[in-house]
Parts: sequence; C-alpha cells; structure tokens
Amino acid sequence: MIAERIRKRLEDQCSDQNIVAPKREENFESVKWDLFLSDLNKVESDDAKRAILEQPFERLVNVNKDQPNADKSKNKKHRSYLIEDTILQCALRRCPPKEVLDELKRLSPTYRHSKELYDLIDKVPMDDDEWTEIKRILYRLCFSASCDLSETEVKNVFTIRHGWREDTLLMLSARRNPPLKVIDAMLKKCHECIAIVDTALYDWIPVIYAIAYGASHEVIVAMIPDENDCQNLLPLKEFNFLENFDVYNRTPLHWTVFYGASVETVIALRKKTFSEALNKKDDLNKRPFEMAINEGTSMEVVEALLPDGLDFATVEMNIIRSIIHKKVNYDSYLHSSKAKGGVDEFKDSNDVVDRYTSISKGPKGGVDEF
Repeated sequence: MIAERIRKRLEDQCSDQNIVAPKREENFESVKWDLFLSDLNKVESDDAKRAILEQPFERLVNVNKDQPNADKSKNKKHRSYLIEDTILQCALRRCPPKEVLDELKRLSPTYRHSKELYDLIDKVPMDDDEWTEIKRILYRLCFSASCDLSETEVKNVFTIRHGWREDTLLMLSARRNPPLKVIDAMLKKCHECIAIVDTALYDWIPVIYAIAYGASHEVIVAMIPDENDCQNLLPLKEFNFLENFDVYNRTPLHWTVFYGASVETVIALRKKTFSEALNKKDDLNKRPFEMAINEGTSMEVVEALLPDGLDFATVEMNIIRSIIHKKVNYDSYLHSSKAKGGVDEFKDSNDVVDRYTSISKGPKGGVDEF
C-alpha cells in the first residue's frame, strides 16, 4: 500500500525520536523529499493523493523525562499514549522544504487554510490586542456561507499540527496573548483541539502555554479541559494532564505559581482538578502551595492551593516564623566576620514581607524556547 510505504520511508529516514533530539536540523537533512514526492506522484489523481495524505491512523507517542534528579534520569520514559496521525502531519513534523509545502497546500485545502492562519498568528506581536486580519479569516472560515470547506474539513483545519513542535492553531495562539473571541471561535469549531498535545519534547496541552505566556484569565479558563473532556478526548482519557506531572515534573498548578497567574486563575484551575493534585511534589519536593510560599506569591494564592485538611492559620504562622528566622540570620550575618562581600543569600529578606503582603506578582510571561 502506497500510504504505508510513504510513512515507513519517512520514519526510516528520520524517526520521531530524532525529531525531538538536540540536533534535529541535521536529522531533517536525511529525509529524501524527492522520493516522497515521487511516491506521491505515482498516484494518478489529486483527489486520491489528498486521500492518502489525510487518511488517519494511530500513532504511539513516547515521552521521556526532561529533568534528572536523584530518582529520575534524563531520557527515562515518562509516558506513552495514542493519538491520531496522518501522512500529512508525519511529513510536516519533519520540516519539509518550501517546494514540498507548496505541493501539500495545493493538494490539501484543509492544510492550505490552516497554514494561512498559522503564518499570520506566528507573526502577531504579544502587545496586539486586535488580531483584526486573523478575526476576519476566522469569520470567513468558521461562519461565512462562502467558505469552500465542509464542516468536517473546517474542524480539521484546527487539528493539523505544524512543524517539528506539532503546533495546532490553538497551541500557537496560546503563546501570543490571544483575544478571547479568537479562542472561542476555534473551540466552537473544534473543541477537540483543547486536548491536543504538542511535541513529545515538551508534552504540554494548550492551557499550560496560555498560563506560561501570560494569557488573560478568561482565555486560560476557556482552555481548561473539563471532566467530560478528560473522559472522552485522547490523550486526556489516558492521562489527565491537569493532574499528572509533565516532563519537567510539575503539574499545571505548579506552573500557575511559577508564572505568576492571578488568584482567580489559580482557583479556576483548582476547581477543575482533583484534590490529589494539591499534594503532588515537584523535583524540589514542593507541593503547589509550598512553591507559592517559596516564590513569594500572595497569601490568597497560598490559601487557594492548600490541600484539604491543612489549616491556613497554621501555614500562615509558619511563613511568619520562616521570615523572622531568615531576618535573624541575616542580621547575625551582617555582624559576622564573613560579611566582607555580597550577602546574596539573605539580601531579599526585607523584601519577603512586602512580597507576601502584595496582591499578586503578575504574569511573568513565557520563554520562547519552551
């Protein structure tokens, strides 16, 4: 079967593991795209070629741990799950050259529309609140009677994963501080993309990127999968990404603290998770509320993250004792013979009290290498 031959050739020349390897660009060079096009051109009609490109099959994704510690080593298996794949996406994550991309756009109107939106979203600056051109194209695609795609084809526009990062339009938008109307339009046409995971190197669902890149509270809430999603959508029904550790050994609740999400966002995410997530510890042996204390977030966030059965008054007293202890040590150090240079270990002690009485640290935003 020609579809199987094309898929096998791509995977033999550059495996999925090579795509997430550090020298992936060198691995991409091993793909013989002339043979890919030659195999595809053996099919007579464009409709038959498109059918081959878009025919779904199951793909097993293997995810490895990123952060080594005493109990875990890098490249240790983290989890495996099944997702839907196509020859089109098998080719896209191997970053084909322009002439191949042009041929794929010609053969697949679904990919052509998705690529048009992807390129526009990719260029949106973080401070653009309007997204005017993107909204116009989304309206034409999702709501206009003049759209040349069927309902199923429109839905598939949002499931296509672009490039080696395997970004969907929702995933990419989450990293660009999107307007809520854009996210609502995408989810209305393809709610399933709320559960699509990106490259196995990062293994995040869209809501974690929204948290990491400082999206608005309303956008983050719109992207949080609910109980029905976790029961019915792959791979959420295999692994609850809201409850379980990611490759960095953190849960989404840990990331809300790390990236300074608002207390409203923390509360909204907590409501969608089981209480067990509040007790999960990261590589530094910190539960989310303990990480919040360590990061100096507001008392409201600390209280929102407390596991069931923990008394806030006791936790608050322990924080105060910790601050006093640090202050005493700091004053002792200043008067010791060792205090000759910097005092980096204690220099933030006075600032700690201010940080604990502040309302919120505000979002830290994301970092593009994620």
